[in-house]
Amino acid sequence: MTMASTQTMKNAESSLFGRLPSGEAVELYILTNVHGHSVKITNFGAIVTSINVPDENGELADVVLGFDDLESYLSGHPFLGAICGRIAGRITNSKFELEGKTYSLEINDSPNHLHGGNKGFDKALWSAQLNEQENSLVFKHTSPHMDAGYPGELNLSVEYIWTDQSELKINYKINTDRTTIVNVTNHSYFNLSGQGDVLGHILQIDADAFAPTDQNMTLLGNRQRVAGEANDFRDGAVLGERIDGIFRQHGDTYFCHGGRHQKPRKVASVHEPKSGRFMELISCEPVVQFYSGVGLDGSLTGKNGQAYKSFSGLCLEAQEYADAINAPKLGNYTLHADETFESTTIYRFGVK
Repeated sequence: MTMASTQTMKNAESSLFGRLPSGEAVELYILTNVHGHSVKITNFGAIVTSINVPDENGELADVVLGFDDLESYLSGHPFLGAICGRIAGRITNSKFELEGKTYSLEINDSPNHLHGGNKGFDKALWSAQLNEQENSLVFKHTSPHMDAGYPGELNLSVEYIWTDQSELKINYKINTDRTTIVNVTNHSYFNLSGQGDVLGHILQIDADAFAPTDQNMTLLGNRQRVAGEANDFRDGAVLGERIDGIFRQHGDTYFCHGGRHQKPRKVASVHEPKSGRFMELISCEPVVQFYSGVGLDGSLTGKNGQAYKSFSGLCLEAQEYADAINAPKLGNYTLHADETFESTTIYRFGVK
């Protein structure tokens, strides 16, 4: 994997992106590395709106789905580029038991609770601190006790760092004032072509097991081996050649080799042969949620007037098993008052 050699000046800046109905200002931050590759992030939802990286000829393209204006994000979207939580993914039947008490959550993906409810972290206005020297952003948000039905006040810090190696590093740091559950991720949709669909992308995931679901996408609380199945991406496969064998309403939850790690390690990669662009997913997290983008139906118009149709972008979300509270043998995301959760996920871009 190689990087383009063109040199420029590293830069970090912000501008007004728009205003919420409340009148609160929303900012758009642009981080540019020494090669002129850039990422744009807004403090509304801590959303990554743009990542511009080169192909094998040095031509830049935006490789994530998103919008040019705040109004489009406010109108509703499938979590494009956002931080999702308190629990990323689905809580089965929107209920869980913790320390002997049953909690009922908002049902926003019947019969389940999805990505933190109707007003999850993806719709929060985060405070932001821009560090121009480090080419980084630190977003902070406080989720109050019983927010969307979850116990405990939660204090979150999400740091985005854009490196000169064209790595988007995401550092999570979370604490609480009482026992609760938390599982956050970034929900970016990637298209390394910059346009069209992702069916020609070569996907590789370091996982030999996945978590099955029913027709409602409700997790069933067990593992199945990927061996011999269409969703076996251990050695890499062209997505379009496997898509008919994958349950088409969603992607799959993959259990990464070795579970949770203290230090990030490679868990997945994507290669787009025509452009040469390559992306690695490097994370401490034990699970990768893959989504093919099949549910995009063309009703959303994104940047540069693109209609986002089925398979316009794919997601690789590093996280814990989404329904771990109801299936503890598969994962654990309980957080106690005397603990601090810390984790790092890296999206590394290059060409090969």
